[in-house]
Amino acid sequence: MKGLRFKFQDNYHDQWITVKFYREKPSGVLYPIVRFNRMCEALTRAIQSPLLIDLHTFSCLGAKYSLNGNIDTGKEVFPLFKEKRGISEEQSLALLEGIPQLHNSMSYMGLNVEEEPDLILASIRPADMMQLLKTYQNKMAENLHVELSGLMGVCAQVVVKTFLTEKISISFGCDDSRKYAKIGRDKLIVGIPKRLFNLFIEERNV
Repeated sequence: MKGLRFKFQDNYHDQWITVKFYREKPSGVLYPIVRFNRMCEALTRAIQSPLLIDLHTFSCLGAKYSLNGNIDTGKEVFPLFKEKRGISEEQSLALLEGIPQLHNSMSYMGLNVEEEPDLILASIRPADMMQLLKTYQNKMAENLHVELSGLMGVCAQVVVKTFLTEKISISFGCDDSRKYAKIGRDKLIVGIPKRLFNLFIEERNV
């Protein structure tokens, strides 16, 4: 939804990307079905043109674990955690238990497609995140509560978590997502669910 993205961009700057999940391959959709190793790579391409992605084609273990719900992928992730983080299998298992998964409930994902999205996300500056937070507090009369993780920082901690919980998610990314999604040192990632869109696209209170 182009208009939605531009409204968010007008209020909170940067490039916003809509995400739409499909249980089955959507019929009559003209977008090319593309393949990416990592979901975070797809985000940079989606800014240029809409994408439709088969969730079962990712080779990145983080994307496979969170987006196509392959439980067995957890066993493959343990050595990677040990290599990158120097943590044990027991520690890895404890961390994996808290990572959101789609559990094969969805098969395709559209980025910046015309259909009504399930969520919208962006990598934004802390100053713009502050404005977004002020809007949330002014209109909801409550604080924003988030949980932070440095594992699967975009695919699981923003995209999947925002979709499943229908709550705002914030992440500083992970090593790979910051690299492959080209997230600058002065940026963080935020995801906003569909049920809260109107909160932020109306004229904000600052």
